[in-house]
Amino acid sequence: MDVLSKVLQGSLIKNVIKESGVNVSYLVVENKSSFYKKATGKIIFECNQGKELQDLFNSFNQDNNKAIIELKSIGTDSNNIKVSEFSFTWSLKVRS
Repeated sequence: MDVLSKVLQGSLIKNVIKESGVNVSYLVVENKSSFYKKATGKIIFECNQGKELQDLFNSFNQDNNKAIIELKSIGTDSNNIKVSEFSFTWSLKVRS
């Protein structure tokens, strides 16, 4: 589940990079996880911080070219019960 959550967040970052046109490198610098219930069946992960990420990219300029952001992904089962939560802290830096 850890890998799926990281891929979800990485894909979100890639999409924002593509939409913004800003050339950014990104790296996971910390991760945390919590498990609430045994995961069985189909698990869906969601990260709803796209707007926050877009705002961060919009704030990049010549003087402000790096940032740290924590993104959270919540995993729910087919009954919409939260089974896990993953938090990744990402370091972002505009490439020159």
